[in-house]
Amino acid sequence: NDAGAMAGLAETLFHQKKTAEAQTTISKAFEIDPKNAQTQWVFGLIMIKTGQNIGKALEAWEALNRESPDFAKQVGVTKTLETVKKMREGKQPQ
Repeated sequence: NDAGAMAGLAETLFHQKKTAEAQTTISKAFEIDPKNAQTQWVFGLIMIKTGQNIGKALEAWEALNRESPDFAKQVGVTKTLETVKKMREGKQPQ
């Protein structure tokens, strides 16, 4: 029950178009360790791309951005969150 390994598996399943399995796997990983950076990243990615649990996915990415800012910036989470914030404020993203 290694959350990081499960997140890697979920991401692989997602790229193989096995969406249901990917969602189930990443949800279990997130339950096991919601503070794991890899799990936060993949949970947000899969849930947002599939339109599931978007609020919880954004919360995971906000936590990732706070707790692992370098990783969040590297994978594009920081920029995405800034864009979402601007959109919510009614501003055009640049």
